[in-house]
Amino acid sequence: MSLRLFCDQCVPAEISDALRNQGFDVILLRSVLPIRSRDTAVIAKAQQLAAILVSLKLNNHPETIPQLMKRLIDFLKGHLDQNYFIGKLVVAETHRIRIRGGKS
Repeated sequence: MSLRLFCDQCVPAEISDALRNQGFDVILLRSVLPIRSRDTAVIAKAQQLAAILVSLKLNNHPETIPQLMKRLIDFLKGHLDQNYFIGKLVVAETHRIRIRGGKS
C-alpha cells in the first residue's frame, strides 16, 4: 500500500507530479475543496481522506525544489506505514527533516 498524500494548493504541480511518479497516492486540494479553503477545512479533509497533508513554504526560493524533493521522497520511502504519521508534523527542509509530536 502506498502512502496517501493530500497536496495543499501551495504545492507546485512539479512536486505533486514527482510524488505521483514515485508511486504515492496523491490527492490535490483543488480536486476536493475550494482553493481558498480555511486551514481547518483543509486539515479536516485530510483526516477524512486518511491522507498526509503536504504543504510547502518555499519563501520565494523555487531553486530549492529539487533538493527538497529528494529529501522528502527519501524520507517518505523510508516510512511507508501511514500510521507512522498520525499526530506528527513533519517539516522537510533542504538540509534536514524535523519531526514534532506523536511517537517515534
